Amino acid sequence: MNWTKALLTSGLFWVLVFFEYAILSMGLDLTGAVFITFFFIFLAIITMICSVVYFNLKGVDTGFGQGFMLGLMFIIIGLILDLAITIPIFAGGDYNAFFSWWYMYVGWGIVLIFSSSVGMAKS
Repeated sequence: MNWTKALLTSGLFWVLVFFEYAILSMGLDLTGAVFITFFFIFLAIITMICSVVYFNLKGVDTGFGQGFMLGLMFIIIGLILDLAITIPIFAGGDYNAFFSWWYMYVGWGIVLIFSSSVGMAKS
């Protein structure tokens, strides 16, 4: 795994998911099941796009394991940026409320499944 390229792709992933969440929740004012459905659909699409971008870069290994590691990078970098930026600024510093959103954990599963699948498909 090329850690520099994975780190940069993970940053891109976080920015895209951040804007996705902002547009769905604040811009379109979606709530409830409609919000969650669109969130999961667009999360899967963003994961596939960022994974394809990463695996098309030169000098990057492919395979299921590499895709899984990329998904873990997406999650870890996303958590670090959420802890540093999202929670203090946009969630009012309420870490308990932020981590009590069940769809975040389902989203992590989606990220791992789709990034692993793209890595496997590219091999």
